[in-house]
Amino acid sequence: MVLQIRSRNIWSILLVSALILTSVTAQIATSNKIAIHDIKGVRSLTEPPASLKQINAELSGSLVGQPPNVTIEFVLTLENPGREEVKISDPLESLYLLFTTIDKKLITVPQSKFKAVNTGGNENIPYLAPIELRQIVQGTSVRYQKEEVVTIAPGAKVQIVFDTQPVVMQKVNAALQSEGNARSFKAKAVLGLVKIPPEGGDRAVESDWISFSL
Repeated sequence: MVLQIRSRNIWSILLVSALILTSVTAQIATSNKIAIHDIKGVRSLTEPPASLKQINAELSGSLVGQPPNVTIEFVLTLENPGREEVKISDPLESLYLLFTTIDKKLITVPQSKFKAVNTGGNENIPYLAPIELRQIVQGTSVRYQKEEVVTIAPGAKVQIVFDTQPVVMQKVNAALQSEGNARSFKAKAVLGLVKIPPEGGDRAVESDWISFSL
């Protein structure tokens, strides 16, 4: 657990650095599904192996529910076009979500603190981002609980579905109201893909901005 907490603290420092380098004027997606790519100007903690470099990642997002109970459902898709199995740490553990108004005003949403929570003898660290895991889909298998290790078979895809917590849309709506009841906003994701030992290695990646309209 101590190693896990330390790992997450190190990744938080790396990703905060990435956020500083990220410009709110960056490319905006014209579709709901966008590619995730390496972050320019940010070095990984360790050199990623070839099997990790070739993992393709996409992010899609959609608004679900009815006002005032609207949330954002994101789907993170990881594809392994290689010939060997790839095992990575849960990518949602290092996930940061950024939100802005359409006029590029940053919308601040709370992040979880590094805190171990004891639940019946099993320790669990909440996600940094204000999100809730919905499901993990792999072929015909659908799982509904967090997995510390995500295994991607050769030629296979894994989809991780997660929703934002209510506080996110509360902050978004407040920001939009302050801009004259605007109806559109943007979101993007920054995260780390970390291959588990013994080989190890990691990639700092980000998506382009996804535009949403209420």
